[in-house]
Amino acid sequence: MFKELDQEFLLQLMKVLESEYKDVCDYFLNNISNRMADGIRDDLSMMKALNAEATEQVQKDFLMKMMAMKRDGLIVLERPEEEEE
Repeated sequence: MFKELDQEFLLQLMKVLESEYKDVCDYFLNNISNRMADGIRDDLSMMKALNAEATEQVQKDFLMKMMAMKRDGLIVLERPEEEEE
């Protein structure tokens, strides 16, 4: 997924995730190469937080890009299995 998104959008997305969904941000960064993750962390540390309107737009754009990647067969989206009580 990281290779399919342009660098500027990827950084905006990661900045949104870092401030809104820290666990998701950490998950993504822990599942890419250390070199790439370190570079992204450095870039994020120099970025300002996005305002609410920009944050919402990045989230919408990300969902649209993910659906396009799914349609193009680049990614497979799976729902986690629900645990039985």
